[in-house]
Amino acid sequence: MSKVKIQGNASGTGVLTIAAPNTSTDRTITLPDSTGTLLNSDGDGSSLTGVGVAGITSSADATAITIDSSERVGIGAAPASGIALTISKDGTGADLAGIRLIDSNSGNDQQIYNYQGNLYFRDSTAGVTRLRVDADGLKFGNDTAAANALDDYEEGTYTPVFKDTSNASMTGSLHSCLYTKVGRLVHVMVYYSVGDSQNGNLSTMTLPFNQTGSGRSAGSITTYACPNANKGNEIYLNGGSKVAFWQVRDNATSIPMAVDNGSELILSITYMTA
Repeated sequence: MSKVKIQGNASGTGVLTIAAPNTSTDRTITLPDSTGTLLNSDGDGSSLTGVGVAGITSSADATAITIDSSERVGIGAAPASGIALTISKDGTGADLAGIRLIDSNSGNDQQIYNYQGNLYFRDSTAGVTRLRVDADGLKFGNDTAAANALDDYEEGTYTPVFKDTSNASMTGSLHSCLYTKVGRLVHVMVYYSVGDSQNGNLSTMTLPFNQTGSGRSAGSITTYACPNANKGNEIYLNGGSKVAFWQVRDNATSIPMAVDNGSELILSITYMTA
């Protein structure tokens, strides 16, 4: 049977007290390893070694987490200085699932929290909500209207298809084709050269996203080496997935845009998706 030894220190004046708890249940202290070492310092916890619990191991040589008398928790810094994290509360004082970022140097108090399934970014110092993320998307300030939510952003390239008035695909060189989509708003920039074997009339070009089913849109076009360019050309959108090309006209007759070998087109189009 192992022995229990309590040994004093001849040069020390402190008193070691072992007190039993006020309970009828037995208590057992089991040392964690063969050395039996829990602390290698004066017992203030600053040099705690060899102790771990389910995924938490302490090897810090300085204070990592601080809880002050106001129940604020500082991670990596004391709550009263730098940035600290605390539990956020709603207007009734109930705890929210989130964090509160306190910067006492500037006096700013910011919150990020989940309330009723929505994610909020709130400036507590100013008393206003900056951002809200809900099922509709991203909303700014106190705006809760679904129509005002930003639900999509992307940018990239695509390969448009150019067709003549007989609906045949045209050959050519696509130098660049970029688009940016913010919510329902789409902006497209295209630089295209008509193939050397092509001549005739240009009819349509495909778009990366369908246009809105109501209303009309337009864009700008710059051309080089196009027949009748002195009469001007225009592009026209009226729903669907294509943009149409026309020669500027002064009557009700539609005149397709004429192109020739090596004609160049530079397009800038902005429209709304369906």
